[in-house]
Amino acid sequence: CSSTTVDLAKQWYQRRVRGNYRKAVGDCEQATKLDPTYLKPINRAIECQEKLGKTSEKLKWIDRGLVIDPNNKELLDGKERAQTQLKIEQRDERKREAARRKRQNEERELIEAIEMRDLQIYLPPNREGSQESRMMESLSACQQGCRVHKNEDGLLVWPVKLIYPAYQTSDFIEHFREDSSIGDHLRVMFPPEGERPPWDADGQYVNGRLTAVYDGSEGHVELDLKDSLLILLKKHKVVISGGTPTFEIHCKDKLSWS
Repeated sequence: CSSTTVDLAKQWYQRRVRGNYRKAVGDCEQATKLDPTYLKPINRAIECQEKLGKTSEKLKWIDRGLVIDPNNKELLDGKERAQTQLKIEQRDERKREAARRKRQNEERELIEAIEMRDLQIYLPPNREGSQESRMMESLSACQQGCRVHKNEDGLLVWPVKLIYPAYQTSDFIEHFREDSSIGDHLRVMFPPEGERPPWDADGQYVNGRLTAVYDGSEGHVELDLKDSLLILLKKHKVVISGGTPTFEIHCKDKLSWS
């Protein structure tokens, strides 16, 4: 090989040491132009493409090497391994693409279900993207990491936050079906004979003594505990922020906002 090819090999080595594999591949390409039969830069390019995770490009370099030395065992074994790896990568890519399409379809169906119900979703202002993408961003903003979804019956299941202003604390319900009511949940959470929460030292929060309130643009509105979540959201035009419908729970005789 020529002295120029040797210089390029040294340059490749320095770049490889620094982790600059893309430029090292360029050096190998230049070296093969100067001496097309020199196998060493081809082997170096194969190594760099492996570091870069570019299996298809690695295979191209292996084939170039096999043109020069068709019986090279190292190249033949490397080709077999690379072909196996490429099949795995292609399979994984198909799985990712299928998952992406499934997620897009589910998100589209979710948005259609919300729009069909005429629910009010808070959209972040001054954000780029379509209304659909902004809506998904808002619905996915729940701090607890869960998100509204459709169950197998086609019902929306929401994360819901219940705030207890008198005690400055709250509860988070991860799975609140739209056909269930706040009253349904309060009967389970605050049974008359059940163990009371540690923050309710006076035993004020007992089912039958409680009421729910929505604090919206028109001020505080007392809710009917028998209404389903869907009815509440529609009737009172509840603005769903952070992907989480939020309501206050008060003792009936101690409404802190009245």
